[in-house]
Amino acid sequence: MSMYRDSLRLFNVENVYDVLDIPPESLPRQIREAAYQLILHEHPDLKPLTERIEAFEKCRLVHKILLILTDAKKRAVYDKRGSLGLTGSSNQMTLDLTNLLDQCFALMKFPLDGASVRENFLHNYKGSLLEKRDIKTAYILGKGSMDRILTEVPLTTVKDENRIKKIIRSLIRTKELKTYKKFENDAADKRRSRKKRFAAFTVEEEQNKAMDELLVKYNKDLDVGALDYNDDDELAANTPAQPSDILLTRCNGDLNAVLNNLSSKYGSDTSCTQMETDPDYEQQ
Repeated sequence: MSMYRDSLRLFNVENVYDVLDIPPESLPRQIREAAYQLILHEHPDLKPLTERIEAFEKCRLVHKILLILTDAKKRAVYDKRGSLGLTGSSNQMTLDLTNLLDQCFALMKFPLDGASVRENFLHNYKGSLLEKRDIKTAYILGKGSMDRILTEVPLTTVKDENRIKKIIRSLIRTKELKTYKKFENDAADKRRSRKKRFAAFTVEEEQNKAMDELLVKYNKDLDVGALDYNDDDELAANTPAQPSDILLTRCNGDLNAVLNNLSSKYGSDTSCTQMETDPDYEQQ
């Protein structure tokens, strides 16, 4: 089944950007952030058993969209044609999706009945295995370019550079990454220039913190019954400008067991592919 039909069937929209609720000009970091939060919202392990197959299908589609929109060549083809014919190993895709689901689920450290997806993402993404995965991907794509890392990795700012460099050097020592000249020759003038060019991300981080504080207060108000759920006017008056959905249901179940069953159901689908990287791309 095509992405168009899947998007319409599962999310009632026709465009993959609308699935993620982002504009077409979004940077890769914004695409990843939106995709991860949508996967968290639709995560099979956070759904009742009767909804888990559809939840898995939604996450599978989001994963496919993520691979397309974070690959410069594949994204250009999609933007031009509005579709993309894909072939490849569904077994590899399923394994990658399983790892992504596990890494996203690990971000849900707050009580699921009191914290939103956004809160969990903002608090727990940095320092997570998911962030480490994104740093490795961005490092390889940009051949060691810190500019590329800031463009690709969600929530990162120039304030994170030293921390990120420590992670990369550790991965180089363990032979998980190779050394690139761009990384080793990151001179002071380049860092000063990058600080100016990527200043907007620092502002974005401060805005995220402000919104996070509003969401925490919002959830505490709900917990103590300060707002009336049945009073639409009161809820509207006390809701932050961009509130995230609050997960009110705690679900039980073994995700790995669910995925094993679902993997066999979708294992024969060859509409997905393992995306190629574009090592020559570097967004300045």
